[in-house]
Amino acid sequence: MQKPKLTTAPFTQPAPEVFEAVLGVVQNGKFTLAALDNERHRIAFSSGKTALSWGHDYLVEVAQGATGAELSLVCGGVDGAPAALMDGWKNGKAAGKVVAAVNDVVNGVTTAHVTPTESFGVEIFGQA
Repeated sequence: MQKPKLTTAPFTQPAPEVFEAVLGVVQNGKFTLAALDNERHRIAFSSGKTALSWGHDYLVEVAQGATGAELSLVCGGVDGAPAALMDGWKNGKAAGKVVAAVNDVVNGVTTAHVTPTESFGVEIFGQA
């Protein structure tokens, strides 16, 4: 992952609800699901190449806090893509768009149908 940017966002809703919104955004968006850990509320996914981007890799974890969920999202450029001066800024902007989409789903502004999916690829998260 090139020039990763960390974005965090607090939610008043519980972690399972926020994690389901993340999964819905991924499943209904232009993303490819790479790994899913339903028990630990972790997900890895990527976006594809477009006219202005080589794509992004994303890692998300939703943790339960005292007053609600805390979403942590790391977004970086795909490995092997040519490096550019503005990559860090673009990664932060891409992360912000995902967080905004999750916020819209959690707050009922938009909907994102979730297809139940079993955990897979958890070795990406350092687990076997």
